[in-house]
Amino acid sequence: MQFHLDSMQQDLAKMNEILGKPPDYTDKGRQLASVEIQISGGPRPFAVEGLTSRFSGNISGAAIAGSPTPSNRAVMTTHIKYAIDEGLGLTADVLNARTRRKAEDRAFRSPTGPYDELVPFDGKIERPTLTMHGTGDLFVPIFLEQRLKQAVVASGKQSLLTQRVYRIAGHCGFSQPEMIKSFDDLVAWVHKGMKPDGDEVNGDLSNAGLKFTEPLRANDPGGLRVLRVQQP
Repeated sequence: MQFHLDSMQQDLAKMNEILGKPPDYTDKGRQLASVEIQISGGPRPFAVEGLTSRFSGNISGAAIAGSPTPSNRAVMTTHIKYAIDEGLGLTADVLNARTRRKAEDRAFRSPTGPYDELVPFDGKIERPTLTMHGTGDLFVPIFLEQRLKQAVVASGKQSLLTQRVYRIAGHCGFSQPEMIKSFDDLVAWVHKGMKPDGDEVNGDLSNAGLKFTEPLRANDPGGLRVLRVQQP
C-alpha cells in the first residue's frame, strides 16, 4: 500500500481492511501492532491496551506522500531503526530494508526554522519541570520521555527535571489523587527547593510505573499485562 494525497481517506480505509482492528488483527495487523509498540517505547504494561484507540490513528501517510504542510515537511524517518517481535513472519532486518524513508525539510526542522514547535528541542529547560506519562499512551508515546531526558541531560539541566511514569492505558488517564500529589510535589519543589522523586525512563520499561501509580486502580490489579504482540 502507498498513500497518495488525492486519495488519502480511501487508501486508509483499504489499509484498515488489510490490518483489521484491535483486538481482531489480521496477520499484517499483528505485525504493525508489534512495530507500533516497539517504536513507541518497547514492551511495557498496558501498551497493548493503549493500541485500542490509536492503532489506525497512528497511521499517517501524508508526510511520505508529499503533503506540503510545515509539520509534514518537517517529518524525518531516516534515523529510525524499526523493531518487531519474533514469530510474526517478518524480521527487523527485512522491515528496515523495505521501509520507505523520508528526510526532513531543513527549512522547517532546524534551529533557525520559522516555527518554534518544529525546531529541534535543545533540552535547555529554565525552571523545575515535573512530567507525568502513562505506559500505555500510544498518542503521545513514552519514548518521548526518553528523548526529553536525553536532551535535558545533554544540556546539563537534569537538576530541573523529574519524570513520573504511571501504569495506565490511553492518553492522560491519571486519577485525581495522582495529579494532586504531583502538583503538590511540584509546588513544594518550587517554593522549598525539595526536588521530588521520579522514575528512570531510559532503559527497560517492563516494570515502569510501579512507584507512583495508585495501587488500587480498577484497571491494574497488580500484575503486568500482556507486554508483547503474539500469534494467538
